[in-house]
Amino acid sequence: MLRIIYDPLDGEAVADGKASEWVSKRLIHRLTTNGDLTVTVGTEVMINEFRLAVVDKKIKPEEMVFIFKDHILTIREGGRINKWPCGFCDTLVHQLARM
Repeated sequence: MLRIIYDPLDGEAVADGKASEWVSKRLIHRLTTNGDLTVTVGTEVMINEFRLAVVDKKIKPEEMVFIFKDHILTIREGGRINKWPCGFCDTLVHQLARM
């Protein structure tokens, strides 16, 4: 199981252009370590790259969950998230609302 903790304050972050490569390395690591891995990420771009890994069939949706505060978010086919809690990956929405 791949567990991705979303922590926008203390999670790991990489430049947007390197997020895909970072995610690919974690997926490869997961495959070579009995399939269990927990990572903490701090940006929406990194979350979306994991969702795209489902779209690209690099990982099955049932093999991955997102964790945000006390929520465990499951992923469906197409990288869709079943429930979208307040505060999860909504920085851009708040920024745009202020403009």
